[in-house]
Amino acid sequence: MNKPQGFWAVMELCDWSHEGDDNKVLAPLIQYLSQQEDEIIFQFDDQMSELLYQLDTRKLAAQCEQMEPNMSGDSFLYSRCVALLNGSEYYEQARLGRRKEIWTMEFEALLYVPSRA
Repeated sequence: MNKPQGFWAVMELCDWSHEGDDNKVLAPLIQYLSQQEDEIIFQFDDQMSELLYQLDTRKLAAQCEQMEPNMSGDSFLYSRCVALLNGSEYYEQARLGRRKEIWTMEFEALLYVPSRA
């Protein structure tokens, strides 16, 4: 899983038929990772961290604050998780500031996938 394509392929395991129940959405992803070597889980965690970090910019924080005036550091992080859950194209659009709607959504549970796996 050294390449982002591997990360994105694994993210596609999420089961959106359970939208609204974050644990059920993430269950197939967690199940898959739990069957992998620890190194794969660590690679997933590293890639996720790197992608979230790339969204941690002043420009995007300002955009988030404009959409969500009561934003906190946590809510900014949880909203960035939404970009990862929606795939590489959506992520890239969010990184460029073209997906303002993510700042009104959150998906904190994604952060715990590696430790749950």
